[in-house]
Amino acid sequence: MERCPLKANPEDNKHDASLAYSTAADVWSIGILAYELMVGFPPAIEFEAPANNPNASNSVSANSHTKFSFPASVSAGARDFITQALALRPEDRPTAQQLRMHPWLRAAGARSVVATAAAPSVATAGAPAGPAGDIGAA
Repeated sequence: MERCPLKANPEDNKHDASLAYSTAADVWSIGILAYELMVGFPPAIEFEAPANNPNASNSVSANSHTKFSFPASVSAGARDFITQALALRPEDRPTAQQLRMHPWLRAAGARSVVATAAAPSVATAGAPAGPAGDIGAA
């Protein structure tokens, strides 16, 4: 990703308050980082102009959309999470709170909690087993 999809140059759109950065820029960054962590490099995003306006290659309209691909190793849930975060128009992106509630992220969190609960802690590793075979039980 080389630039903001709404600005070709840093000085573009400075006069338009509706195009000021908001927390939607943070959500975009989350999408980029999630993609990069899953795949190993940032996404190559193409901005597609609507078919009825082929000369609008540098402009973003309500009908424009992003196009990028995922390797087969990325799950459908991860694809959905990243695709939502990388919605072209800021108003189409979920909020950070909505992303926290995304089923893919919640499932990953649940798996992490189960794995953490199942793993012995450093404090109890090597401790003698109690009468019921529980580590650290007295």
